[in-house]
Amino acid sequence: MRILSIDVGIKNLSYVLIEINNIRPKLDWKIIKWNNVNINHSYNDLNYVYIEYMRWTKPQLIECLLVLGINIPEKTNKKELQNLIKSELRAKKIKKISTIDLQTTVNNVAKHFDSIFCPLECDAIIIENQPCMKNPQMKSMQMIVFTYFCLLKGCKHNVKCISASRKMHFCKSIGWIDKMPKGYKETKAFSIDVVTKLFEKDNPDPLIQESWLKSKKKDDLSDVIIQAFAYCDKLV
Repeated sequence: MRILSIDVGIKNLSYVLIEINNIRPKLDWKIIKWNNVNINHSYNDLNYVYIEYMRWTKPQLIECLLVLGINIPEKTNKKELQNLIKSELRAKKIKKISTIDLQTTVNNVAKHFDSIFCPLECDAIIIENQPCMKNPQMKSMQMIVFTYFCLLKGCKHNVKCISASRKMHFCKSIGWIDKMPKGYKETKAFSIDVVTKLFEKDNPDPLIQESWLKSKKKDDLSDVIIQAFAYCDKLV
């Protein structure tokens, strides 16, 4: 079974396209595509640049200036790079904003998935369900992603939103963890530990392994893998 498993976010949207042939008694799986993305990231979007550039590292500032076609003098320090971007924003009369508008985010979701999964070949798309009252912004993102895949031309696959709690219940039922985690941080730590051990045992593609080792969002990337296993296990 081929599954696209998604953990929604704006700065950290994680997904895995994974082939799962068997779970019990022996796990048989393969990662096809795997990523964690900032869905609104674009150096060409000056509204996004306005919001983010003061947080960027020097290499990120240089990359942005090169994309915008702005000349960078030799031996320019970080503050001077920030001032170059600031001058460009003023010249383009970019107004002060604190967030990217929802319509832009919707368009960016469509652009990203169109560029990655066209055509999309899978049996099911599963999206982690988000709490409505606790985190309304993430609930909105969940429904944006859900609607995109439901309306996708030629869509013949199931699109499901599933409970986050299923991941750890599955891990305990299969013996990957000894006890249920307590709280958010422990859940994330358990998730990372499970996937790390799976990688050590099953030796994934070297590029997948490299991206895992370099990733700063191992928690989200591990969540989407376990979410796919939990969904498949429930179907058997």
